[in-house]
Amino acid sequence: MSTNFEIPSGRLREAHCHLPNLGRSLSLLNVADVKSKAELYEILRASAEKTSPRQWIIATGLRVEAWSDAVWPRRAELDVVTAKRPCIVRGFDYHSLAANSAALLAAGVTDAIANPEAGIYQRDADNRLDGVCLESAANHVWNAVPEPTPAEREIHVRAGLEHLADLGFTELDDLLTPP
Repeated sequence: MSTNFEIPSGRLREAHCHLPNLGRSLSLLNVADVKSKAELYEILRASAEKTSPRQWIIATGLRVEAWSDAVWPRRAELDVVTAKRPCIVRGFDYHSLAANSAALLAAGVTDAIANPEAGIYQRDADNRLDGVCLESAANHVWNAVPEPTPAEREIHVRAGLEHLADLGFTELDDLLTPP
């Protein structure tokens, strides 16, 4: 039995795609290869220095499991690094994120909030939010991020299509994309 797998030319298909989200993710800070919290903070600090105070800093692809300390960034640390700009660092699986105080405030999330159904706002020893949000709590905070404009959405769709084409895909099934 052969262990070689060949893809027929021109027939690579993506069967579960969220095209605008893919394209948008390509425009965000990619932190998938970051090896430590210190390295992450340097990337976020550099981004904060280049952006306006009202612009969100959004990073994606975080894999703290690969770090030697495997500890998520915390709200207070992100506050210092991002100079009060709203900041979200999303996990690679899209089911988790870390947010600073400005991002939590934009989402209406305070220390008094209860955990939503199927979600967790992680807390410190004093029962204060530490900025780590899981599952539906992460979705709630993510929903506070400003939506792309129609022109930005078109750019994201084109970027997603170009990315998939560069990888050799010739067909895709897009799920849940708004018109």
